[in-house]
Amino acid sequence: DYGRGLMEVVVEQVKTLGGEVPVNETYMLGETKDFTGILTKVKASDADCLFIAGLYNEGALIAKQARQLGIDLPIYSNEALFEQIYIDLAGDAAEGTKVCGLLTPTDPDPVVQKFVKDFEKEYGKVAGTFSAFGYDMTKLFAKAVQEVGTDGDSIAEYLRTMPEYEGASGKITFDEEHDAVRPTLKRLIVKNGAF
Repeated sequence: DYGRGLMEVVVEQVKTLGGEVPVNETYMLGETKDFTGILTKVKASDADCLFIAGLYNEGALIAKQARQLGIDLPIYSNEALFEQIYIDLAGDAAEGTKVCGLLTPTDPDPVVQKFVKDFEKEYGKVAGTFSAFGYDMTKLFAKAVQEVGTDGDSIAEYLRTMPEYEGASGKITFDEEHDAVRPTLKRLIVKNGAF
Protein backbone atom coordinates (compact mmCIF):
# COMPACT_ATOMS: atom_id res chain seq x y z
CA ASP A 1 0.00 0.00 0.00
CA TYR A 2 2.86 2.40 0.79
CA GLY A 3 4.46 2.07 -2.63
CA ARG A 4 1.11 2.10 -4.43
CA GLY A 5 0.07 5.38 -2.80
CA LEU A 6 3.41 6.97 -3.64
CA MET A 7 3.20 5.67 -7.21
CA GLU A 8 -0.27 7.18 -7.66
CA VAL A 9 0.90 10.59 -6.40
CA VAL A 10 3.97 10.58 -8.66
CA VAL A 11 1.96 9.52 -11.74
CA GLU A 12 -0.64 12.21 -11.03
CA GLN A 13 2.02 14.90 -10.58
CA VAL A 14 3.90 13.91 -13.74
CA LYS A 15 0.66 14.16 -15.73
CA THR A 16 -0.29 17.45 -14.07
CA LEU A 17 3.07 18.88 -15.08
CA GLY A 18 2.54 17.79 -18.70
CA GLY A 19 4.64 14.64 -18.67
CA GLU A 20 3.84 11.04 -19.53
CA VAL A 21 4.52 7.82 -17.64
CA PRO A 22 5.38 5.25 -20.33
CA VAL A 23 5.73 2.30 -17.90
CA ASN A 24 3.99 1.90 -14.56
CA GLU A 25 4.53 -1.49 -12.91
CA THR A 26 4.04 -2.94 -9.43
CA TYR A 27 5.67 -5.75 -7.48
CA MET A 28 5.17 -7.57 -4.20
CA LEU A 29 7.15 -6.10 -1.31
CA GLY A 30 9.45 -8.69 0.22
CA GLU A 31 8.59 -11.29 -2.42
CA THR A 32 9.71 -10.02 -5.83
CA LYS A 33 13.44 -10.48 -6.40
CA ASP A 34 13.66 -10.58 -10.20
CA PHE A 35 12.73 -7.27 -11.80
CA THR A 36 14.01 -8.05 -15.30
CA GLY A 37 10.49 -8.32 -16.76
CA ILE A 38 9.56 -4.87 -15.49
CA LEU A 39 12.93 -3.40 -16.43
CA THR A 40 12.76 -4.86 -19.93
CA LYS A 41 9.55 -2.84 -20.44
CA VAL A 42 11.34 0.26 -19.12
CA LYS A 43 14.28 -0.33 -21.47
CA ALA A 44 11.92 -0.67 -24.46
CA SER A 45 10.08 2.55 -23.53
CA ASP A 46 11.04 6.15 -24.12
CA ALA A 47 11.43 6.83 -20.41
CA ASP A 48 13.71 9.67 -19.33
CA CYS A 49 14.21 8.34 -15.80
CA LEU A 50 13.32 5.56 -13.40
CA PHE A 51 11.35 6.37 -10.25
CA ILE A 52 11.35 3.67 -7.57
CA ALA A 53 8.30 3.92 -5.31
CA GLY A 54 9.47 1.31 -2.86
CA LEU A 55 11.86 0.46 -0.07
CA TYR A 56 15.64 0.10 -0.08
CA ASN A 57 15.89 -3.72 -0.38
CA GLU A 58 13.91 -3.85 -3.60
CA GLY A 59 15.30 -0.47 -4.65
CA ALA A 60 18.83 -1.87 -4.54
CA LEU A 61 17.80 -4.93 -6.57
CA ILE A 62 16.05 -2.72 -9.14
CA ALA A 63 19.08 -0.42 -9.45
CA LYS A 64 21.51 -3.34 -9.85
CA GLN A 65 19.34 -5.23 -12.33
CA ALA A 66 18.69 -2.04 -14.35
CA ARG A 67 22.41 -1.43 -14.72
CA GLN A 68 22.99 -5.11 -15.61
CA LEU A 69 20.43 -4.73 -18.40
CA GLY A 70 22.22 -1.66 -19.70
CA ILE A 71 19.60 0.79 -18.46
CA ASP A 72 21.50 3.97 -17.70
CA LEU A 73 18.53 6.17 -16.80
CA PRO A 74 18.75 8.49 -13.78
CA ILE A 75 17.16 6.86 -10.72
CA TYR A 76 14.89 8.85 -8.41
CA SER A 77 13.04 7.91 -5.24
CA ASN A 78 11.74 9.31 -2.00
CA GLU A 79 13.16 8.99 1.51
CA ALA A 80 12.62 5.21 1.51
CA LEU A 81 15.95 4.80 -0.33
CA PHE A 82 17.69 7.34 1.90
CA GLU A 83 19.37 4.67 3.99
CA GLN A 84 23.02 3.63 3.88
CA ILE A 85 21.90 0.03 3.39
CA TYR A 86 20.56 0.98 -0.07
CA ILE A 87 24.06 2.00 -1.13
CA ASP A 88 25.60 -1.05 0.56
CA LEU A 89 23.22 -3.42 -1.27
CA ALA A 90 23.19 -1.66 -4.65
CA GLY A 91 26.93 -0.97 -4.75
CA ASP A 92 28.05 0.98 -7.82
CA ALA A 93 24.48 0.86 -9.20
CA ALA A 94 23.44 3.33 -6.49
CA GLU A 95 25.79 5.99 -7.82
CA GLY A 96 23.85 9.04 -8.98
CA THR A 97 20.56 8.01 -7.35
CA LYS A 98 18.59 11.10 -6.38
CA VAL A 99 16.28 10.99 -3.38
CA CYS A 100 14.52 13.33 -1.04
CA GLY A 101 15.34 12.96 2.61
CA LEU A 102 14.28 14.27 5.94
CA LEU A 103 17.23 13.38 8.12
CA THR A 104 20.61 14.58 6.96
CA PRO A 105 23.24 13.54 9.55
CA THR A 106 25.34 16.63 8.74
CA ASP A 107 22.42 19.02 9.37
CA PRO A 108 23.64 21.54 11.99
CA ASP A 109 20.19 21.72 13.63
CA PRO A 110 20.75 20.99 17.37
CA VAL A 111 17.77 18.58 17.53
CA VAL A 112 19.15 16.60 14.58
CA GLN A 113 22.70 16.61 15.93
CA LYS A 114 21.61 15.36 19.35
CA PHE A 115 19.63 12.53 17.75
CA VAL A 116 22.44 11.58 15.33
CA LYS A 117 25.09 11.52 18.09
CA ASP A 118 22.86 9.60 20.53
CA PHE A 119 21.90 7.09 17.84
CA GLU A 120 25.51 6.49 16.79
CA LYS A 121 26.59 6.10 20.42
CA GLU A 122 23.81 3.58 21.08
CA TYR A 123 23.94 1.56 17.84
CA GLY A 124 27.39 2.25 16.41
CA LYS A 125 26.10 3.37 13.01
CA VAL A 126 24.75 6.42 11.23
CA ALA A 127 21.03 7.09 11.73
CA GLY A 128 18.76 6.90 8.71
CA THR A 129 15.30 8.08 7.78
CA PHE A 130 13.41 5.21 9.42
CA SER A 131 15.27 5.53 12.71
CA ALA A 132 14.35 9.23 12.77
CA PHE A 133 10.72 8.42 11.94
CA GLY A 134 10.54 5.87 14.77
CA TYR A 135 12.15 8.26 17.20
CA ASP A 136 9.82 11.12 16.29
CA MET A 137 6.74 8.88 16.37
CA THR A 138 7.59 7.70 19.88
CA LYS A 139 8.30 11.22 21.13
CA LEU A 140 5.10 12.58 19.57
CA PHE A 141 2.99 9.80 21.06
CA ALA A 142 4.55 10.34 24.50
CA LYS A 143 3.92 14.10 24.22
CA ALA A 144 0.30 13.48 23.26
CA VAL A 145 -0.24 11.12 26.22
CA GLN A 146 1.42 13.65 28.52
CA GLU A 147 -0.85 16.43 27.22
CA VAL A 148 -4.23 14.64 26.95
CA GLY A 149 -3.97 11.23 28.59
CA THR A 150 -4.42 7.77 27.09
CA ASP A 151 -7.83 8.04 25.41
CA GLY A 152 -7.38 7.23 21.70
CA ASP A 153 -9.82 9.87 20.45
CA SER A 154 -8.15 12.54 22.57
CA ILE A 155 -4.70 11.53 21.27
CA ALA A 156 -5.95 11.64 17.67
CA GLU A 157 -7.49 15.08 18.21
CA TYR A 158 -4.30 16.34 19.84
CA LEU A 159 -2.19 15.15 16.90
CA ARG A 160 -4.61 16.76 14.41
CA THR A 161 -4.40 20.15 16.10
CA MET A 162 -1.00 20.13 17.79
CA PRO A 163 1.47 22.96 17.32
CA GLU A 164 4.43 22.31 15.03
CA TYR A 165 6.75 19.71 16.55
CA GLU A 166 10.48 19.93 15.90
CA GLY A 167 11.84 16.41 15.61
CA ALA A 168 14.83 14.56 14.23
CA SER A 169 13.06 14.26 10.85
CA GLY A 170 12.20 17.96 10.77
CA LYS A 171 9.29 20.15 11.76
CA ILE A 172 6.07 18.13 11.85
CA THR A 173 2.35 18.89 11.75
CA PHE A 174 -0.53 16.72 10.53
CA ASP A 175 -2.99 17.52 7.75
CA GLU A 176 -6.70 16.72 7.50
CA GLU A 177 -5.84 13.29 6.05
CA HIS A 178 -3.73 12.55 9.18
CA ASP A 179 -0.53 12.55 7.12
CA ALA A 180 2.61 14.05 8.62
CA VAL A 181 3.60 17.29 6.91
CA ARG A 182 7.31 18.06 6.99
CA PRO A 183 8.42 21.19 5.09
CA THR A 184 12.12 20.40 5.63
CA LEU A 185 12.58 17.93 2.76
CA LYS A 186 16.11 17.88 1.38
CA ARG A 187 17.36 16.77 -2.04
CA LEU A 188 20.21 14.28 -1.92
CA ILE A 189 22.33 12.39 -4.44
CA VAL A 190 24.61 9.38 -4.09
CA LYS A 191 28.18 10.42 -4.93
CA ASN A 192 31.22 8.25 -4.34
CA GLY A 193 29.19 5.75 -2.33
CA ALA A 194 27.58 8.21 0.09
CA PHE A 195 24.58 10.55 0.24
